[in-house]
Amino acid sequence: MEGDQEEVTTIDVFGSDLSTYEEHLQQLTSLEELKKEGEALDRAAEMIKMRTEDLAVRTEELKKKKELFLKWNKPLLDGLF
Repeated sequence: MEGDQEEVTTIDVFGSDLSTYEEHLQQLTSLEELKKEGEALDRAAEMIKMRTEDLAVRTEELKKKKELFLKWNKPLLDGLF
């Protein structure tokens, strides 16, 4: 008799109806999908970070070019204004 009770307890983990078990499976599926979405967001964040770093480097390069341009063309620009 005790063996029967243990078996019922083991089977009854998700409740006696199958809808609770199905809900549990759906939650697991949802968690797996969320994990995949999270991983995709992590990859996108890494790409954005890399692009931001590239843009920062490019911005510095353009600032240096602007300074050189102004340095070399200062006499011409002074004559215009």
